Amino acid sequence: MRRCYINASGRRLWPRAGAPTGADPGLESSVTVLPARLPNLQMEGLYSHFATADSESTAFAGMQQRRFGRLLAQLAKEGVAVPVVHPANSGGVLNLPGSYHRMVRPGLILY
Repeated sequence: MRRCYINASGRRLWPRAGAPTGADPGLESSVTVLPARLPNLQMEGLYSHFATADSESTAFAGMQQRRFGRLLAQLAKEGVAVPVVHPANSGGVLNLPGSYHRMVRPGLILY
């Protein structure tokens, strides 16, 4: 997750956070803790990276997609709005149409 700092003036920051959906499931909760506890922090966006979405088997990427969905649901339950959601990288664009949300990140497939 990107680190951000809120200054004493109360200026609001709009960070984008990376969801560690392929790592230890306990790390996902770190994404939900900060927005709930810091009133000057407003989430601009949330993304992940499907490292194996371009592989022959999308089982691991599918698991990541489900974790990402649970994380979005948890954020919504806690009243945290995330305007821009974009977990789909090139492999996700090609193989996981359910991961598109508001935006996609087609990197290598553009070349």
